[in-house]
Amino acid sequence: MVRVDTVQAAKGLEAAAVLLHTGCLRGRLSDLTDPDRRAEERRVYFVGATRASHALLFLDYGEGPRCPILDGAVA
Repeated sequence: MVRVDTVQAAKGLEAAAVLLHTGCLRGRLSDLTDPDRRAEERRVYFVGATRASHALLFLDYGEGPRCPILDGAVA
């Protein structure tokens, strides 16, 4: 079964595999210059990443700008 949900709706839930989209829209980059906003976005990614019990996959555009929220994250 495949379930598509928001990170907020997934709080408290767990799934064997979680796919997180890391693509960043150019228009949103200006929002992420504020350290508080960036920290909040990073917390949201953390919630999504911790829902995985077996596999976590990050999906990206390849052509879009690098997601600054994930700077410093290690695999």
